[in-house]
Amino acid sequence: MIDALKFRVNLGAFPTVLQHQFDFITTTLDSDCKTFQVHIRYYCTEDPNMAFSSKAEFDRVCNEVIDEGLKMYYGGELDIDGVTYYSDITTEVTKKQTRNSQPIVLKNQTGDCVGKSNNNVVFPINGHYCDDIQFRYTIAHEFGHAMLIPAEGIDYSATHKGTSTLSQVPRNDSDVANCDGSVVFDLMHYFKEYNENCYENGTRGPPFYLKAMASESDKQTLAFHAEEQIQESSTCGAIYGASCASKNCLDGLKCEPTMKVCVECLDDSHCDSETQYCHDKSNYNRVNKCLDKRRAFEPCDRDRTCLYGYCNRNTWLCGSKGEQAPTQPTENRASVVNLSTLSVLVALTFNARL
Repeated sequence: MIDALKFRVNLGAFPTVLQHQFDFITTTLDSDCKTFQVHIRYYCTEDPNMAFSSKAEFDRVCNEVIDEGLKMYYGGELDIDGVTYYSDITTEVTKKQTRNSQPIVLKNQTGDCVGKSNNNVVFPINGHYCDDIQFRYTIAHEFGHAMLIPAEGIDYSATHKGTSTLSQVPRNDSDVANCDGSVVFDLMHYFKEYNENCYENGTRGPPFYLKAMASESDKQTLAFHAEEQIQESSTCGAIYGASCASKNCLDGLKCEPTMKVCVECLDDSHCDSETQYCHDKSNYNRVNKCLDKRRAFEPCDRDRTCLYGYCNRNTWLCGSKGEQAPTQPTENRASVVNLSTLSVLVALTFNARL
């Protein structure tokens, strides 16, 4: 028998995909002009075929563990061109599913949870629960897929920032996870291999999960792409995407001279030179934003877009590690990739598994 829960449409998905905004988030900039109050709404249902031991346990996972995961991986300091802000995450479990809440189907998993949970974007998040540490990481990762779409499109989310194929297989040029504590992992990345120090009792465990974090770009997306953005004080300056025709922008943001809106960057110099590039407003008709550089064979519009410093002007795809750029014109491509019918079909079919 087909489980109807798997096919319940996420009412907020289409506005999120097409408008590049989060319908399930409200962001408020406090009167201190430094703290973003990010309020996330979600709705939980239980898969009756994988039920929890009691209603109390289901409620605990829904109300407490999900809240802890979102705060743990997305809260804290937020940098905007050298200016430090803070992201304070709060959550609300809604009494029913609406377009303004992210639906989650909770499944009590026995055995290994790796590779079970997914976010199909248009349908609810399927969250397989094994233990608290694993699930805090998992739910933050699955929420991250919806956050990547407003940042740079469905393909970027489906391929885990270029570290996996659309079929969810880690790419050969993805990183090896080393869990000795020297590296903080990107919450959304896939890895081609995990060192032995990432495991406990034969299962990927706390040494890995506790060393991951949402990237700076993803935290910025969370703060700036809410459908509803509120400012408690008019003296703070205009926020991201707001008009700067008659007022200054928030510290760290720039006033784009043509559109007269506040943006994160006007050129690449306003972004971290090692890890980011300035995503131009001509892509998807949005305002400029610093984004993580793209990996080999990902769409690009110039060399700075690419992690390895080379954008092939014949294919407009990033070159692989060690590949040398031939002598060629230096002009930029007008656009990387536009949200197309194909991208929407990908959103309906890809299975973003963790």
